[in-house]
Amino acid sequence: MAKVDITVIVPTKNETKNLACCLEPIYEWAAKVIVVDSNSTDNTAEIAESYNAEVILFNYQGGWPKKRQYVLDNYHFSTAWILLLDSDEILTPVSKRAIENAIAKSDMDGYYLSFNMEFLGRMLRRADPGLRKLSLFRTGKGKYEKRLDAQNSSMGDMEVHEHVIVDGKVGELTEPILHRNLNDLSRFIIKHDEYSNYESRVHTSGAATEIKARFMGTKEERRRFLKKVLIRNPLAPVAFFFYLYLLKGGFLEGRPGFYYVLYQCMYLYFVSSKIYEIETAKKAKKLKILFIAPLPPPVTGQSLASKVFFDELSKHHDVEAINFSKTGFEHGINSWARIGQIFMIIKEIWFKKRKADIIYLTISESLAGNIKDLLIYLICFRDLRKMVIHLHGGSIRKLVFDRHKLLFKVNKFFLRRLGSVIVLGQSHVDIFSGAIPEDRIKIVSNCAEDYMFADEAGIKAKFANPAPLKIIFLSNLISGKGHNELVDAFMMLDENAKKRIAIDFAGSFESEPQKAEFLEKIRGHEQIRYHGIVHGAEKQNILAGAHVFCLPTGLLEGQPISILEAYASGCVVVTTNQGGIRDIFKDKINGFEIQKDSAESVKNAIKQILEKQDALLPIAISNRQTAYSKYRMSIYNASLIKVVENVANNTGN
Repeated sequence: MAKVDITVIVPTKNETKNLACCLEPIYEWAAKVIVVDSNSTDNTAEIAESYNAEVILFNYQGGWPKKRQYVLDNYHFSTAWILLLDSDEILTPVSKRAIENAIAKSDMDGYYLSFNMEFLGRMLRRADPGLRKLSLFRTGKGKYEKRLDAQNSSMGDMEVHEHVIVDGKVGELTEPILHRNLNDLSRFIIKHDEYSNYESRVHTSGAATEIKARFMGTKEERRRFLKKVLIRNPLAPVAFFFYLYLLKGGFLEGRPGFYYVLYQCMYLYFVSSKIYEIETAKKAKKLKILFIAPLPPPVTGQSLASKVFFDELSKHHDVEAINFSKTGFEHGINSWARIGQIFMIIKEIWFKKRKADIIYLTISESLAGNIKDLLIYLICFRDLRKMVIHLHGGSIRKLVFDRHKLLFKVNKFFLRRLGSVIVLGQSHVDIFSGAIPEDRIKIVSNCAEDYMFADEAGIKAKFANPAPLKIIFLSNLISGKGHNELVDAFMMLDENAKKRIAIDFAGSFESEPQKAEFLEKIRGHEQIRYHGIVHGAEKQNILAGAHVFCLPTGLLEGQPISILEAYASGCVVVTTNQGGIRDIFKDKINGFEIQKDSAESVKNAIKQILEKQDALLPIAISNRQTAYSKYRMSIYNASLIKVVENVANNTGN
């Protein structure tokens, strides 16, 4: 008998009691069965393997994706269809035939499935409110909505109240799947407590998704609308009990029916009371924060990082921004207009600082910029204990403190009074050594935005045939960044090597003459392209298609976000060990280290990469995993918010 062209994904954690019942009807029916397991401590994995299922281990560390979306993102599927099945869900012969008939049709891309609930040994026909899920869809057509960024293990590691979004036409199968959970009620209660942690956060700080809360929309949209309207009402669980137990006839299904309805209503109480708890705490703890930082445009590593944090901080506290972005990339105060802008910023800070519980300031690394920061310290002198400064670079000691000893002493006078100093990595801690107690120096690494993360299958696909090998330089093309060294390295390669690579440049120039000079330099070389300034999807696509990210910088970098974005996109990295790069990059682990200001070193790295292309994929996959575990937005934002809130607590705010 030919197997059905479908991959079944079953998430598990300690599911010894349920798993065999789930796998028995499908292991000889489906072309592929995947069990994605959260490090079970029982023999779940052994049971899965006994049914010829492929076991994928999942280590949840918070954030997104969760268990099933992780597999959808990273597994290379060979079947035309995917079925999502929980370990306590069992396909019956009737539901299997319905699925077989459904996927044989060519006009549908996904199907809603319905379920029959068995609880405490009794099949519930009336007490169950009715469950249907979009669990069957064509490969590549379905993904889970992301309703919440800041998730953690207390909310479970599996999608439960997220819905699958299908890109295409969707139908519905009415032949039900059996839902039978053999675990004890203690497990049932613990799971629903986790689900309520998640859902209460969704209702207080969740993001809008493709499924809107609309009364006149689809069944899911109407259900979401009703829940949104009723969930905060403490009498809603009572009304729900009345509806299920009396109007729908749950009382006819004995004690199992009574207990099941009661648990459903208790779950609503869990969610409703936790929403009340969260919102009450927010009102009590909401801080007024004066946020002094550069925000885009222009887009620099500092302005991008500031924008990411500002957006998240604004969800939790009352934040007022004072934007001191410049129109160009030159350091220092370079015009009368800039002097006037700084004067207005100082004036604005003077009037607004008094109402702030916390003052957040990203500091400068130029001499003129440091003088501006000193003026801010001075007018905020009485409020320095509630000030948090954030250094996004790594060169202030060399460019300012070491060259101007008296200025460093003046800085020290103010720095020791600050609430906290944030640096990007361990290599930057010494910058403030002796100026502020080390327990007030906090390390928070930069991050890559969520949309930059490539799926593992896509990374494997691009390295399957790296011809030509695509190299990307993505940064501002300013003096010292190394873009000219990369072009010079290309010129030094032999003709055969040149034909095997393609180099893309993207970013801003300091001036139009410098741009014209660079374009003239690469003119006539078909393998080199300049894309201009790229953002959003364009930046994502250009990085996702690249094999190698090259940043031959000679500057004392802070912690280049472009390197972290390259990791997230599954690129091998070629760079120097300048400044804070050494905190995030290791030679032969993340890629290839080169010497600064050396086209020869860049050339040798390119030749080495061309000779060892088989070694690139493991590095690219490892880089993506590193970015996911260390450099996600949720980790970055949570760490910064923790610093800010701790300073507020220490000052009594």
